Amino acid sequence: KGRRMRLSFVRNTFEIGPSGAGASVNMLGGGGGTRIPKRTDGIVVPAQYRSGQLVIFDADVDGIPVRAFLDSGAQITCGNEALRDTLIRQRPGYDKRMRDTQLISATGQTSPAQLAALPRLRLGGMGLNNIRAAFAPLHIFNLWDLNDRPSMLVGVDVLRNFDEVILDFGRREVTFIHQRRQAPA
Repeated sequence: KGRRMRLSFVRNTFEIGPSGAGASVNMLGGGGGTRIPKRTDGIVVPAQYRSGQLVIFDADVDGIPVRAFLDSGAQITCGNEALRDTLIRQRPGYDKRMRDTQLISATGQTSPAQLAALPRLRLGGMGLNNIRAAFAPLHIFNLWDLNDRPSMLVGVDVLRNFDEVILDFGRREVTFIHQRRQAPA
């Protein structure tokens, strides 16, 4: 609480500092805004603090509202079974694209899972396409009483698409910064 974490994937650093000590950014969010930020700006997404995590409530997968927890310790983004079942109901044939796999926790525990590409993932005013996710009955969804509503843990596989991600627990916001320049053609 009251702290800010900056994950820099470009510099390969992790910083913890006081809340509010971040980069200058443009505020976006709410309702799926589509304004493209300048390279020097970031996208700020409002979040709420719950169980030691920042939760983005203004999020959806293909129009399905989800609670999105940011988990920098997860290697892959994971959806719960409620999200998987809703996607299967709304997108006939979606289950045919899933393949069975297992997730292995840091402590060596395994969990059966199904792996598939997500339709468009929206976090506040930012949309992401072609995100791979696992769907699994993870204990954390049960612990947070989220088994009955579509929810997901957004892992480092999504976060590393950005140069930096700033999780500001005091201000209750997440900033995504993408400044990489594309190679000349």
